[in-house]
Amino acid sequence: MAVANLFDYLQWRGDLPMADVPFNPVDGLILSWFAAMPMKNPIAATLGAEAARLAETAEGDGERFLRAIAGSRRFGEMALKRFEEKFSEQEQMQFAAMTVLTGDGRAFVAYRGTDATLVGWKENFNMAYADEVPAQREAARYLDQAASLGVPLRVGGHSKGGNLAVYAAARCGGGTQARLALVLNYDGPGLSAAVMDSIGYRAVEPRVETWLPEEAIVGILLERSPRYRVVRSDAVGALQHSPYTWQVTCDGFETLGELSGLSLYADRTIRDWLDSMSLSERQAFVEALYDIVGATRARTLDEIAANWQRSGWQMLGALGDLDLGRRAMLFLSLGKLILAAARNLNAPRGAAGEPQT
Repeated sequence: MAVANLFDYLQWRGDLPMADVPFNPVDGLILSWFAAMPMKNPIAATLGAEAARLAETAEGDGERFLRAIAGSRRFGEMALKRFEEKFSEQEQMQFAAMTVLTGDGRAFVAYRGTDATLVGWKENFNMAYADEVPAQREAARYLDQAASLGVPLRVGGHSKGGNLAVYAAARCGGGTQARLALVLNYDGPGLSAAVMDSIGYRAVEPRVETWLPEEAIVGILLERSPRYRVVRSDAVGALQHSPYTWQVTCDGFETLGELSGLSLYADRTIRDWLDSMSLSERQAFVEALYDIVGATRARTLDEIAANWQRSGWQMLGALGDLDLGRRAMLFLSLGKLILAAARNLNAPRGAAGEPQT
């Protein structure tokens, strides 16, 4: 079977506007992934013009993706109505979103996933114990403002962006919810149990589509709808998180019947581990890890990787500087993770939910 990906899709459908060939989930992934590009204000009037500008400083697959968008009638002519970005070390917040008019009488709100900053990753980990993190609050506000366009809305995001899309749909105002046509979560982590049990979430759940690669790791985290669709990928393990590895057809994704054994094993292990800790214990674990990594004084993961030897010694020193109680808590939590992993090695498959066909 020939392997086709986003680049093939952009070649197949690039000259066909959505008014002629209807929107499908691959379009949503492309728009969601565009939100991950390093946009800064001010932005151009169209997606194509912005893509051409960004491509000048991009490299590799990113440059190829942006140039394909710039040369695409389907995406390039979409009007960029609004882009917003917020970052705060004090609030531990990393947020960005864009809105485009898709040319079929609707708008698409796309949320950015996690960037390389340590603050962005810390905010992700905070989701393990908090019902709401700052980026989620901003996502709901942004969606309410996007509703002022007065057209039906599709909402989506990849990775953390998918989490923000679902959270915003659940927490936005009733008038905004009435405009939501579709909510797309591409391998994004789930929500807290409190949000999943809320009236707002139950109101939009029938419009939520969750797409996971076959060896999903990120998308199985936290609570989520038991219904999801599985996408074939040509990568292995965590590398499947990249949208460039997802396999497509001319009008959708190549799908599979279930997640891989590795993904289901990771799901059981992480759930057992989190269930073994109270919310306060999860918070203490996350804060201790962040203090250790923060000892490097790096702002991004790339900075840590570029100076990995020095960073390693700095983190070991920070671990040694923790008071005895915090250090014991950290090792106890890691021990629980190891026990959960060992306990689930030979457990029966299942418990990740029910794939949709």
